[in-house]
Amino acid sequence: MTDESNVLLPKLGESIHSAKIVQWLKKEGDSVRRDEPLVEVSTDKVASEIPAPLAGIMGPILKKEGEECFVGELLCTIRGVNSTEPKKERGFLSPAVLRLLEEKGLSPSAVEHLQGSGDGGRITRKDIEELASGGSCKKERTPLSFVRQAIAENMERAHREVPIAHLITKVDVTNLLAKIAKEKASFQEKWQEKLTITAYIAHAYIEALKTYPLLRARYSKEGLIHSEEIGLGIAVQNKEELFVPVLKQCENLTVETCAVEIAKLSRKTAEGVLNSSDMEGGVATLTNFGMSGIEIGLPILRYPETSILAVGAIEKRVEVLEDDSYGVRSIVYLTLGFDHRVLDGMTAAKFLKAIKERLSAE
Repeated sequence: MTDESNVLLPKLGESIHSAKIVQWLKKEGDSVRRDEPLVEVSTDKVASEIPAPLAGIMGPILKKEGEECFVGELLCTIRGVNSTEPKKERGFLSPAVLRLLEEKGLSPSAVEHLQGSGDGGRITRKDIEELASGGSCKKERTPLSFVRQAIAENMERAHREVPIAHLITKVDVTNLLAKIAKEKASFQEKWQEKLTITAYIAHAYIEALKTYPLLRARYSKEGLIHSEEIGLGIAVQNKEELFVPVLKQCENLTVETCAVEIAKLSRKTAEGVLNSSDMEGGVATLTNFGMSGIEIGLPILRYPETSILAVGAIEKRVEVLEDDSYGVRSIVYLTLGFDHRVLDGMTAAKFLKAIKERLSAE
């Protein structure tokens, strides 16, 4: 009996809603066996191969390589006859993998102790390619996650297309740190969250974005695209990956609500429960590498945003005060990266100065 089966993107994990098509292993018109890998997909968790649900002939391929698709979306169809082939068991090597082993001059025994990157530890074509190039069962390269690929593509595009300029200023946050130390206990009691300097810097950034609407605009060849709403991306590290969830409708936030919302996004990132809506709507980004002890850095814009503010480590320094006396002060360097097509250096300097003055006055 002839069957036609739809091949859909399956649920690949509890928090996984989409995947990127890495490569098709079969083309339309190819014959396929049941359980033979048809396509390799990648998520922020793992690379997986989607197997054929039955033996037959590949029908139309509906998703292109490099395209993102969502769980339940149709990838391709297979036309054929119901197969009585047994389902694969643990240790199963697909025909595609066996052919590649033969091409590389490797025997199936070479992968006996290899932990595959596919579903359930299955050996994939990529595993064989890595094995052949490394010459042993020990992997010497790690496949890029979907998140890392997305970051790489964004950074490459920003570096290639955007003339990024940087301005750096140092800010005396001695008084601000004293204020935080004084208020942190009452803040914790009221909001059940920690009061940090990041909230004050984020709020100062937001207020400057409200004052200088050009920094909320995005460049296009047809003209600048202006945004009335302010969404501020907050760079948050989760293990080896960096995520940038977005504070929504920032124009209405106070320092206190900034602290609370940043803490919520940080928790969601740490727990791995961010969704696509958490990452949307940003017009600017705040990144803080100060916890690593680095004082100054030159960040790359998150395309197509116009500005990014980087915060360095806070260090105590001997500074000359206004009355020409000396004092030990807490100093932090702020770096503003901006799209030079959208604004010139003088406007960017005024913008950064506005942030500095607000923090110094706290």
